[in-house]
Amino acid sequence: MCDTLLLVSVLFRVGLLDKKQTKQVQENKTDFNIAFYQGHPYHLLRLTNEVCILRHFGKERKKKQLKVPCSELENLLYHERQTGTLCGLHALNNLVINSDMPKFITKELDDAASELADQSDKSDLSDFGSGGNWNIDVLEKVLLSRGHKVTRASTKRQIDQVVQLFHPDLPYPKLLIGLLLGDGTHYTCFIRQDSRIFLFDSLNVTPILIDHLSLIEKISESDEEDNLVNIVLVVERTMEDESDSLCSSPSEAQESDVSEEPDN
Repeated sequence: MCDTLLLVSVLFRVGLLDKKQTKQVQENKTDFNIAFYQGHPYHLLRLTNEVCILRHFGKERKKKQLKVPCSELENLLYHERQTGTLCGLHALNNLVINSDMPKFITKELDDAASELADQSDKSDLSDFGSGGNWNIDVLEKVLLSRGHKVTRASTKRQIDQVVQLFHPDLPYPKLLIGLLLGDGTHYTCFIRQDSRIFLFDSLNVTPILIDHLSLIEKISESDEEDNLVNIVLVVERTMEDESDSLCSSPSEAQESDVSEEPDN
């Protein structure tokens, strides 16, 4: 069943598309929303309080549309496609907009990169990115500037703790927004809705429904020397009580790992 609050949030974001907007969506010239129906993703073309107009993916089905009661939709998701070298921006927006939060813009990331460059011994802005190709420090900084709690997971022990947050048999932590993953060249993100886990990759046409094992495989990928390829940012909602945090702070993590050998 489609969550009523989620439906209202999508109505607010999408509105009732006019013909010009609908054409832009069909031609992939603008951001678009995805609806999951009977386990498959569709373009969400038009949405009212009761009925959704969906379109199949694929050229052979380009003109085929479905009129579906909103109550029968399984998930409504926002998904940004790749533009230039803006995968970091797309991953951030796919993460926060699906939690009903304002989207980021390029200027926010560029400003954060400039600040980090000024504060660093590395004065070259290219180390942090400009207009795209931002490093993960920049993404972390803009999330923190919005008041989110961000925890890095970059060791195998930390990754093992993170994947448990997405276990379908366990309650989803109410403060958790999702995971942002960077491998040094590309960014993706993961969110969970009920027992469903979605991978958002701006290089893909739609979000992908994955299982818990696939999540573990993707974020635990190692190189030939068994070093983790990815850095994972665990992103939480703003909270007043730090004791409710899902993950240990960096200082707490360091203290707990002092007497143990590094995992990687």
